[in-house]
Amino acid sequence: MPLKKQTFNADEIEIYDEAVVYKRGEYWQMRMWLGKEKKYARFSLRTRNRDTAIDKAKKYYHELMAAQTKGNKARKVWFAEKIRVELAAYVAAHKPKQLTQPLFYTQRSEGFTANTLTHIVNGIYKNAGISGATSHSGRRTGLTNLAERGVGVRVLMALAGHSNMATTQRYIDLRPAMLKAAVELV
Repeated sequence: MPLKKQTFNADEIEIYDEAVVYKRGEYWQMRMWLGKEKKYARFSLRTRNRDTAIDKAKKYYHELMAAQTKGNKARKVWFAEKIRVELAAYVAAHKPKQLTQPLFYTQRSEGFTANTLTHIVNGIYKNAGISGATSHSGRRTGLTNLAERGVGVRVLMALAGHSNMATTQRYIDLRPAMLKAAVELV
């Protein structure tokens, strides 16, 4: 999927086919073209240094191959710095022979199925004493927290890997604090 914009200013640097870094004021930003939505997703890289911005953008942007996903569909995945560091350490210790191999393995050296991971996550919640939680509770909470901080639904949709906005909207829980804040805007 090519970038919508094909020519770049001096401060715009293409890092991948659908992602660029650019300077806005004193700080560097990252912009990625969302082909299905025909719109850009943008966020700050929180740095004034060009080389640091390029490095950060490359680290935050990852691609999962179709064989590595639950729905057998390739997609882009964004990671916070803390998670990226942990995943990099894991991959260094458990280097896959091919990029299409699973990232995590069972005791039988097979890739986890979606069903197996669901049972594992549900077991973690149960052992932690969290009742009523499901394998999607973390996703739901994460998306709701981001929505509370003002992240737009199209960005949430891209982060969640949803192709339908209605699916993403079902993940976002309405909390009393969100409703109160909305009323205060009137």
